[in-house]
Amino acid sequence: MGANWTFYMRLSSYPQAIECFRDAQIDADAETEAEIQYWISKCYNDMGDFEQAIFEFLKVKYISKPTKLPWASTALYEAGIAYLKLNKSEEAIKLFEKVMQSEGATSDMGRIAKKRIEEIKTGNMEIVE
Repeated sequence: MGANWTFYMRLSSYPQAIECFRDAQIDADAETEAEIQYWISKCYNDMGDFEQAIFEFLKVKYISKPTKLPWASTALYEAGIAYLKLNKSEEAIKLFEKVMQSEGATSDMGRIAKKRIEEIKTGNMEIVE
């Protein structure tokens, strides 16, 4: 990642970070574009704009090209967490189920997603950060 991106994120200057990310996204290869889109999403999430964060996270899965690293599944999981912050459990469950389907229920990500689903269904949620 470029120095400006991390600089602005560390300062919590999210609008400036998003601007840098969007500029870099224009010329990025497929692998890097998905990562950049993920970090744009994180900026909105960290600003507390969970609706926009969800929209941006879903772009990683549905608009960015497939990547070697699991950016799409990570973004789906993070979107599920954002839904939980909005008290939209059913939407969160759907995304966690998609993570389990794409990564496999026994993968690390699949197990974490399954645990979240169980927590939602039992009402025994850990604090979501």
